[in-house]
Formats: sequence, C-alpha cells, structure tokens
Amino acid sequence: ACRRAGQDPAQGAPPSLYAAVGDIPGDSFTGPSHLMHMRGAPQLIDRSDAARDPALARRLWDASEQLTGVRFPLLPASRLS
Repeated sequence: ACRRAGQDPAQGAPPSLYAAVGDIPGDSFTGPSHLMHMRGAPQLIDRSDAARDPALARRLWDASEQLTGVRFPLLPASRLS
C-alpha cells in the first residue's frame, strides 16, 4: 500500500537534496509536490503546527543529543538570522 502512495528512492531523494543544496529561504520545508506530499517533484511546502512548535523542537533536540551522545551548542537567535 505504501509503495503505491510513496516514491521509490530515486524519486524520493530530490526533495531532500533540494532542501540540502537548493537556494531556499531559511526555516523552509521541502517535500514532494503531489498526492498529499507523497509523490512528485520537490517544492517548498507548508509545515504542520507540530513542526512549528518550538517546545516540541527543543524536546526532539534534547532527545537526539541524549540518544546519540553528541552535543551541539545552541547559537544565540541573533546569529541564526
């Protein structure tokens, strides 16, 4: 069922590559352009409310650091823009 809705690796890689090397605005999100963002060429797409939640982002960051044992210092907000 998922195979019909999703894309194979060759088709699924471009949205990630676009996000990594494309000339896109900061704080953007990319994904496939069709079928509820499950298929198609890469494009900028809206993020869910959960993806915009700074408290949830902080929890994910903390859990990632704890699980990997890798620590990354936070930059002051003034250096991020």
